[in-house]
Amino acid sequence: MRQQHRKKRMPESLVEALHLADAADVRMLIFDADAQVLDGLPLYDDE
Repeated sequence: MRQQHRKKRMPESLVEALHLADAADVRMLIFDADAQVLDGLPLYDDE
């Protein structure tokens, strides 16, 4: 699946976030640009 995401040119940070969520058995993932940073959470910057 990771390879398919990369072939579709998804940003690597999004690919990693989705696969980490899958590994943690997360059923819903919400991205909030205004949320506070959580301690220990990896940060990615695609700029």
